[in-house]
Amino acid sequence: MATELKDRAGERKSLAGEKNFITKDSGQRAAFASGSVRDTEAGKGAFDLLPFDILADVAGVMSTLRRTTTIAECWSAALQESLDVGMALWAQKRTDATSHLVCAAGYGLLAIECRDTGQVSGCESRSGLAKIPYIGIKRVAELYARGAIKYQRNNWCRVQPASRTFSSMLRHGWQAASGMEDEDHASGFVWNAFALLAYIKRDQIDNSMDNEWVGIKYQHEKDSTTNSENK
Repeated sequence: MATELKDRAGERKSLAGEKNFITKDSGQRAAFASGSVRDTEAGKGAFDLLPFDILADVAGVMSTLRRTTTIAECWSAALQESLDVGMALWAQKRTDATSHLVCAAGYGLLAIECRDTGQVSGCESRSGLAKIPYIGIKRVAELYARGAIKYQRNNWCRVQPASRTFSSMLRHGWQAASGMEDEDHASGFVWNAFALLAYIKRDQIDNSMDNEWVGIKYQHEKDSTTNSENK
């Protein structure tokens, strides 16, 4: 075991070449009513605003996702899951929608990691929430922080129409897959997936998914099945 010494500032010093950590300092301070101060949280993301129950669901499927190694593969899988979400929501099959949403969010998080690091790290050796890539969830936490400033904290919890949230999710996913970076579309995709998951899980989702084309397709499939059974 490495021998350690303490200097006058109380920091650990290793005699075996172990890494000596420092405490980063932005130079800015946040002050509280109690008189306590600490480094500012600006640019670090609002991790306290993340929906914890949803994170647990997403972490649970990370190791089951199809192995992807490129951004294109990540977004191809994410968009396919998104289309399945739309079909399930239209048919009011909430359990199916939930299954596809957690996978869509997972692929979106992997796409962010792949974009920022050039690779998708394997999560098989990790457990629990650690299966979610930090780079991906930090970007999403930063979006929650910006939303809290633009609107207010937890504004989305007042519930928005499923059609509006799904539309935004699909749009951001397509924009991210196309390489557009005029804003953080990848995080926008995951954020909307989280919101839809929360609405379903908390029984707050409406039936605004009334896409006429989807309805025609389902009716056609239903008629085809009925005709086949009557033969």
